Amino acid sequence: MFTVKTKRPELICSFFKCFYTIVVVLCVSLLMQGCIRTQRDIIMEEDLANIKKSQKVLEDEQSQKELFLRKSVISKDQSIEDLRTEIKILTGRLEENSFNQGKEVKEQIAPLQGQIQLLKEEIERQKIEIEGLKKVKETPKPQQAVSQLDMRELYNRAYARYTNKQYNEALSDFQELLKRFPTTHYRENIHYFSGSILFNLRKYEEAILAYEEIVKRFPASKRLAEVNLNQGMCFMKTGATNDAKYFFNQVISKYPGSSEAKRASVELKKIK
Repeated sequence: MFTVKTKRPELICSFFKCFYTIVVVLCVSLLMQGCIRTQRDIIMEEDLANIKKSQKVLEDEQSQKELFLRKSVISKDQSIEDLRTEIKILTGRLEENSFNQGKEVKEQIAPLQGQIQLLKEEIERQKIEIEGLKKVKETPKPQQAVSQLDMRELYNRAYARYTNKQYNEALSDFQELLKRFPTTHYRENIHYFSGSILFNLRKYEEAILAYEEIVKRFPASKRLAEVNLNQGMCFMKTGATNDAKYFFNQVISKYPGSSEAKRASVELKKIK
């Protein structure tokens, strides 16, 4: 009986120690979670402040532009008003002189009429400038119009330069075509002629990439045999004989009996 009584207080103490430990751990965990949320909130507030600051800068810039345009329009309007006032003054002088002096002032009328005409022309010029400023303010920047006629003319010019061996000019035109009309139906031809131009300019690495565009974008192209042959020729020119062999063998195996396969066989013998 004595032994049982001494163990019960020890069990109770152990229970309270465990309970206290659990409570402390929970408190610490909650405090840490509170700190994390607080830190996260601080970061979000800083990000929000930066966004608002950037937005304020953009709004200030827009306001300054609009203010400049308004001032320009006001200035032009004032100039027109001043010119109209000057015309009225000159017209009044003409009428007054004509009334008071009659025929004696006819010689003076011509210069005054010339000045009035110049002022009227200046008013028209100022009106055109005002209309231009208003369009800048009120209308968004227009997108470049895609004209099929312009595309065809540019392609024809590039091709003509290519056939005349004006390689740099032709390459510039072809690049401009892809830049302005990235979805043009001339894309395959553009990549092909660009590769040929770059080969003739001895820019073999760039030529390989131009030909590769045809391989990737036009897998059903009828030019693939010629393209692979040309890529092999480019690699051979750079001294990469293993790569050249690969492309020559591709031509021979994929397009047997073709003129490109015969040419690839000849070039392959030169490497061996």
